[in-house]
Parts: sequence; structure tokens; C-alpha cells
Amino acid sequence: MKQKAKYSINIESNEESDERQFKTVLRLSTSNDNPDFKNSIITFMKIDEKEWKQLLRNKVPFKSLEIAKLYLRTVDYSMKKPCGIYEIKSENGRLSYKIFADSEDLQLYLKKNKGKTCNDVNPVFIIEEYREYANTQIRKLTSDEIKKYMSER
Repeated sequence: MKQKAKYSINIESNEESDERQFKTVLRLSTSNDNPDFKNSIITFMKIDEKEWKQLLRNKVPFKSLEIAKLYLRTVDYSMKKPCGIYEIKSENGRLSYKIFADSEDLQLYLKKNKGKTCNDVNPVFIIEEYREYANTQIRKLTSDEIKKYMSER
């Protein structure tokens, strides 16, 4: 989920029942809006696997490894395999962290982004084995859930 424009959110979801991917853009009403305005769906469309993987791969870089770890399970679940967090260095020396399905996806990213480098083809963090859990949900965690999750890592 990411903010696309003021008061709109772009949500990518993968329908587990038959592996279909959808892209949804919502317009959320706010306290500054006319009270008659309601939340609305701006766009809802089926996307192909290539665009789905591109959406997952192009998530914004994370400022820290700890923040990237919060999103890793979501990407693992979406890809149905263990993905890795890689440390990326920009031309100006700024470090960031991105999640990729594998080193091949990392190399594609680096090829397209000439000013970025990665010193190690191995992820700085990965869960070695992907596991399915009953009743898995992709949602925003509470602050207590985040603390518990991070303490287990």
C-alpha cells in the first residue's frame, strides 16, 4: 500500500485462491473534505505477473534494515518464497535497504539504476525457509505487534 497522490492510496493485492493480481487505487475522504464526499474506488484492475513483480520490486527503499524487516514477511508471502533484504549504496554514499525475490532481481535493479551499487550479492537478511501460516493477513501491525515481531528477529 502506498500513497499515490493527495488522499489516494494505491493497493496491490494477490488473490490467493487463483493467484490473480489486482491493483486498486482508493480515494479516501478526510476531515477537510465536503461531508458529502465518501471513500471511493478510483481504479480496480487485474494486472499480469510481470507488472505484479515490478510493483513488489519497486517499493521505496527503506532507511534502515529494521524497517525493511517489517515489510519482509509481506513480500515473502506475496512471492510465496523467502526474499532477501539487500543493502544498496547510492552515488552520494547514502545507504538504503530494498527487498528482492533473489539476486537476479537485484541485478536487474542495479542494471536499470546505474548510480546504485550493492557490495554483496547475498542478502544482509533473509529467512532461510518460506513457511505458510494459517490465517495469514497483510495488514498494518499495532505498535505492540511490531515490538514483539522485532524482538523475535
